[in-house]
Amino acid sequence: ICIVGNGPGQTPEPEHDRPCVRFNLSGDKPLSPMEIRVSNLRVARLPHESVLFQVLSQGMRDADCERLQYLLTQQALKLKTELGCLPSTGLTTIHTCIELSLSLHILRMPLRATLLRPPDLTPRKPLAAAFHNWLGEQRLAWQLIAAHGDRLRWLDMTAKTHETTGQTRGHLDPYPRIHDWMQVAALRDPNTV
Repeated sequence: ICIVGNGPGQTPEPEHDRPCVRFNLSGDKPLSPMEIRVSNLRVARLPHESVLFQVLSQGMRDADCERLQYLLTQQALKLKTELGCLPSTGLTTIHTCIELSLSLHILRMPLRATLLRPPDLTPRKPLAAAFHNWLGEQRLAWQLIAAHGDRLRWLDMTAKTHETTGQTRGHLDPYPRIHDWMQVAALRDPNTV
């Protein structure tokens, strides 16, 4: 399954023979035939909190969408205890898919906080960094990669080099060093110093 986050990079063309999971997209955009769209409560404007996510898909039965919504909600509540806040929709989906023994190709999901406001983000809309514990999510992602790397292709998390964009060029970018530290910490026994 291809999982496409909302991070930097090009959105790949949908493949006609492979499901593609996308997150928190406007309801104005039509679903492609193999797309599975997962939205959090706020984006989906769900009236209650019995489920934390909405799953839409042309290729899945309604009962399967509801079951996935339930599994995502249960996974988010488990991850919340480790992160101290609700996890991102993307990390929740990846953990859920791994528990379902699926193989994943993950794109545009570096789990990196930014304080730079993209030009297309309205001034009153908060940055994702206001809601997520990105360093905690990176730690959990590297633990997943260490345990299930044979089923995870996640170049944004495993690449040794980090692209310098026009926004970060000329600034001291601590991300490569933090990336290396967190990767080592994720593989270390938590009971060692």
